[in-house]
Amino acid sequence: TSNVWLQVTADGSVIFQNVLAKGAKESWDAQRELELWTGNASAMNLSLNGKPLEGVGRGVKKGIRITHAGIEQ
Repeated sequence: TSNVWLQVTADGSVIFQNVLAKGAKESWDAQRELELWTGNASAMNLSLNGKPLEGVGRGVKKGIRITHAGIEQ
């Protein structure tokens, strides 16, 4: 919904670190988990295997873990 800085770690390795422009879409894969750090959590819409994820929160967020079960904070 707005520009957002994002770092994505897949299974312990950083695979993305950049600013996503409003409306941009990205996709990442992991065997065990993804971990997100963001500067503006409320500006993101996340989905897991095509299903929306809720509960990311607002503002700066560190260590948002996403596993096959969903978000674990």
